[in-house]
Amino acid sequence: MRLNRPSYAVLAALCAIGGSVVAVAHGGQWPRFMGPDGTGVVEKGEKVARSWARGGPKVLWTIDVGYGFGGAAIVGGKVYLLDRQNDVGDVLRVLDLKTGDSLWEQSYSTPRFRGGYPGSRGTPTVDGDRVYTVGVLGHVTCFDVATKRIVWAKSLAKDFGAQAGDWGFAQSPLLLGKLIIVSAAGGSSGLVALNKDTGELVWKTPAFGETDTYTSPMVSTIGGQQQVVMWHKEAIAGFDPKDGRKLWEYEWRTNRPIPQPVDLGDGRFFLTIGYGGGCAMIRVNRSGNRWNVEEIFQDGRSASKVPPALLYQGHIYTNSDDNQRGLQCLDLDGNVKWETRRRPSFGLGSMIIADGVIFIVSGESGELVMAEANPTRYKELGRAKLLSGGDLFAPLSLSDGLLILRDTKQMKCVQVAPGGAGS
Repeated sequence: MRLNRPSYAVLAALCAIGGSVVAVAHGGQWPRFMGPDGTGVVEKGEKVARSWARGGPKVLWTIDVGYGFGGAAIVGGKVYLLDRQNDVGDVLRVLDLKTGDSLWEQSYSTPRFRGGYPGSRGTPTVDGDRVYTVGVLGHVTCFDVATKRIVWAKSLAKDFGAQAGDWGFAQSPLLLGKLIIVSAAGGSSGLVALNKDTGELVWKTPAFGETDTYTSPMVSTIGGQQQVVMWHKEAIAGFDPKDGRKLWEYEWRTNRPIPQPVDLGDGRFFLTIGYGGGCAMIRVNRSGNRWNVEEIFQDGRSASKVPPALLYQGHIYTNSDDNQRGLQCLDLDGNVKWETRRRPSFGLGSMIIADGVIFIVSGESGELVMAEANPTRYKELGRAKLLSGGDLFAPLSLSDGLLILRDTKQMKCVQVAPGGAGS
């Protein structure tokens, strides 16, 4: 089923985002954007405090970072960050989680980025002794942790004809089995699947979308079939991970999709976008070899420009900044249970949920806010001024009660586990 939707006026603000699957994520590691399963939710293995002292959570360390919005991956007590140096090179920085001390780094040179919002975008994907990144100019790079060297590298622009648009390449690589899957939208290809060990091309889809596509490939299982789901400027579609064959498509011609679709686990997806686009819910089902897509609704009840919405215990939590409805809670039919509107509002700040607690950054004030993930009402548990205000788009990361957040100049690690100093 193909449904046409209008495009909307162009504005700009974004951060990189990654994939999504429905599962119970366990804490302790944060190996990719939005955590172990890409949902931004950890239901087991993490315990967090329900209150802070007046000064807020204890800050364990603060480091300077290059201007940008890239998030951190955390594996084995180490923090992995793709940073940007003087706008002429990307650098993978590896830090000690508890101290922030630099353990090692590896960089590569790039041309100067001449688009809007210079700096880093994506979150690294860590797989054992390998780390995979996508830079703002479309460099896909595999690093070896043991040797601290680059194993292989590809260019989305040079190798696959991809076009970055005004805001660069803003995505995080999807690891699926032996594949690293990235988007090359706007060029001669659509999705590109690379051998994770060698970087060799395994398959690619026909071209889709245009420039200004800032979402990442994600994984879903629908009708018993695992598939790669990609939302680009023209449609959201599902692809067979074996060969890249397109299974289904829902056309919604939007302007700059940035937040990831929310996989509701039963073939349904919740889509939200800024720039006047609003939100939609679709249902994908399979009848024999035929795939069908049904639109459940498409309207303006929710509208997130940058931060992805989260699914937690049968409810959707979203920072509906574009229509000034604030932090919202929706049920799985899309009914709004509550919303904060401007009291409080959170700008373009991202959020995660752990142990039943929402951690959300206010993009306006630089405060970290802690609230209950409660479908009956908004209940704030604490807030602390930790970052500068302004362009705060970067995602959060959590491991063993240590939360990592950043603004455009600094990255901080704070202790949010119960019983720690400052809680």
